Amino acid sequence: FEYYPFCDGEWVDDDMRSVLDGAVQERILPYLRDRYSCPSCSLAAVLIRRYLPGERRTHAVHFDSQALLTAVIGLCDPDDFEGGLYLQPGPSAGSRFFPRLEP
Repeated sequence: FEYYPFCDGEWVDDDMRSVLDGAVQERILPYLRDRYSCPSCSLAAVLIRRYLPGERRTHAVHFDSQALLTAVIGLCDPDDFEGGLYLQPGPSAGSRFFPRLEP
């Protein structure tokens, strides 16, 4: 399951906007703009993914070439699954680490 409640710079789902827009505008964007010295950074898309038995169970290794910045927010307890988002700061897979994403 994959759903875009915000795409091409606009909310397309008012219910999701009421849930997410405050966090985006008050926490995520200010943090990213400050952290990466990018005062003009703006939201381009919001993607919600679900991983359930019988549905998607994996997501192939990739990088988000369409975005300057990507923010990932975990919605469930990290103890409930294995794997998840990893960061790889160097060219070697040995530099990978899994940051704990608290809900």
